[in-house]
Amino acid sequence: MPTKEGHEFLGWTGEGIEEPTITVTIVQGTTGDLEYTANWEINQYTYTFYRYEGGDILKKETVDYGSEIIAPTDVIRASDSINGINYTFLAWDKEVSTIGAGDIEFYATWSEENFSTNLNFVYSTLDGYYIVDKGSCQESEVIVPSSFTTLENGKADVCEVAANGFASTNMTSITFNGQITAIGDGAFANSSSLTMVSGLDHLYTIPANAFSGCSALTSFTIGESVIIVGSNAFSGAGLTSIYIPASVVSIENGAFEGCPIASFSVSEDNRNYASFEGNLYNKNLTELILYAAGQNASTFSVPNFVSAIGDYAFGNNNDLLNRNAASVGALQNIIIPTNVTSLKDFSLNNSLTVYTNFSSKPSTWSEASIANNTVYWQDEWQLVENEPTLTISPSAFKTGVYQNWMSYLSDDTLLVDVVMPGSHDAGTKSITAENLHTQSSGFYDQLIGGVRYFDMRVAEFKGTVRCIHANSNQTITNTNGTGIEFSTVLNDMLKFVNDNPSEIIILDFQHLWNDFEDQVVPMIKERLSGKMLTKDKATNYLSLTVGQLWQWGVNFIVIAQDDSSELRGASSPNFDGHDWMYKRTENLRSDYYGDTHKSSASALIGIWPTYFNNFTEDQYNKIFILQTQLTSGNGESNLVNREKSIRNEANKYFRGLKNNATNLAKVNVIMRDFVVDDLSGVDSAQSSIQSVIFLNVYKNQIKETELERFKLLIDFDTVNSWATA
Repeated sequence: MPTKEGHEFLGWTGEGIEEPTITVTIVQGTTGDLEYTANWEINQYTYTFYRYEGGDILKKETVDYGSEIIAPTDVIRASDSINGINYTFLAWDKEVSTIGAGDIEFYATWSEENFSTNLNFVYSTLDGYYIVDKGSCQESEVIVPSSFTTLENGKADVCEVAANGFASTNMTSITFNGQITAIGDGAFANSSSLTMVSGLDHLYTIPANAFSGCSALTSFTIGESVIIVGSNAFSGAGLTSIYIPASVVSIENGAFEGCPIASFSVSEDNRNYASFEGNLYNKNLTELILYAAGQNASTFSVPNFVSAIGDYAFGNNNDLLNRNAASVGALQNIIIPTNVTSLKDFSLNNSLTVYTNFSSKPSTWSEASIANNTVYWQDEWQLVENEPTLTISPSAFKTGVYQNWMSYLSDDTLLVDVVMPGSHDAGTKSITAENLHTQSSGFYDQLIGGVRYFDMRVAEFKGTVRCIHANSNQTITNTNGTGIEFSTVLNDMLKFVNDNPSEIIILDFQHLWNDFEDQVVPMIKERLSGKMLTKDKATNYLSLTVGQLWQWGVNFIVIAQDDSSELRGASSPNFDGHDWMYKRTENLRSDYYGDTHKSSASALIGIWPTYFNNFTEDQYNKIFILQTQLTSGNGESNLVNREKSIRNEANKYFRGLKNNATNLAKVNVIMRDFVVDDLSGVDSAQSSIQSVIFLNVYKNQIKETELERFKLLIDFDTVNSWATA
């Protein structure tokens, strides 16, 4: 009988046989050829796929011999939370092709990932991911897997920690292997042994009480995607320092209460917060948000530029005192200068001694804020034994801080189009002669206040290189017009640009004395090297954008006088020998009609349209300085009075440039006296700065994504209403 794999023999057909028959009889004596054909029926066999050996059947099918075997797809195996095992499908235990002559079984093989035992996973049908909590886990070093699988819901990522999910545990470390995007309120609260939590880099919110009471948690990284740090998020945690990334827009009350933080640090790109000397402030440094209570100091002087102290600003310190945390140097005394006009209900805790030069409680100070503190008012605290020293600099720019306003500019903004405040005779703070004193603030205060152009007059005087207000070599010898030491100027500028790398500063050395090349140039080169624009990058300012300057790491543009009629006994500098020094006549234009500047405010304002009209087409590649200062004259030598006579009308004129498209296109640097100094009876210094900077909005030079933030920074709506009035 014939055989054929995978088939059953049915019989023969052929000569005289129509139906298959097993036996064919050929009659004796038959002659000739005879043909018979074997007839077959195909056999069927069964293939079966099992989830694992001993597991359930995933697929079972009976098919004809030689048919293609089709394996099941999306094979999963439920995670074992009891033993802490995740399974990942590898392959079937044998090759899957076509079915042979016999039944066949296939078993899935798996790789294993271990995680902590007895964690609890809950599937969110709405979000399609798993929420994890501690379950009955007793491990101290916990590992949470990136995904979890059940047969009902399939495999999905572990993306969320349940509210109070790991609260009040004895765990020492928790590692999340996946991408956790949310944690619930109190997620790790009161886990006092917890020293490390990792894998929370993708949170958008750190919610209320998330890590409160985690006293052993000394460090934590706030991810670059976090927007909100919730109330009491780290209250009572052991954090000694914290970094606030650019993404954070809100830090709610009590977020770091009771933490022995010695220093807050903040991304320079954060638009809402800044740090100064380790403490946390709003971006403009006008409000103290949080005092770093872990500092080893018993006395804290509120800086002069602060006008408000926020709720719970010293709450950290209060809690540390309550916990008898003398080891972190809990604060005892606070000095509040008179520029602080706002204290909220919970600005101060109940354990501070307050010293201030206010004669009594200002109406804008909450009664509750000082009700339980010892307060010494003006003329009282000086009598206290071992009292702190109260230092208030009247020159500090208190009303507004625009230290990084240029960072809001669009990358493609031309430098010669930026509207910036400028400082006339910038270094005269220490000069007492009323006809020579043009600024009451130092360079750092001016920079913080928003000034980006400086009229520099520097020379050696009695062995020290200083800022000078004088007209000749002879007057330097006996002048009382010697100002700030140049080394201090350079120190202030370097500190400022290191903290604010987006800011571009123009230094215009327009009056040169005979020691400029020997005394001044080496100091500039030594201190500012690597941060100055050089001629290999740009020979002039035509089409030079702030984006290019940022890309090159340029913070300073140095210009020096090359007009022989303006040199004060000095020879022309060696421009060819200094690749960072640009000729003034080629790179800057600044009209000055001396008689008019010595005249009245109305006469000076009346000449400004002429200065604009003198601006020719070929001068668009130059820095344009609009000189707005009134010098001694018209029967008045006191320059403070001269500035007061022009300030309000000048501000009005500058704001009005928004309505003059021709002059708006030309305006660049507006140079002023007392540029960041408040003067009695006239517009504040803040309004003067705002009246200049806000014009950048009308020149469409602010990044679209940052426009609303910039408007908030400069109080645009208010300034714009002034310009419209």
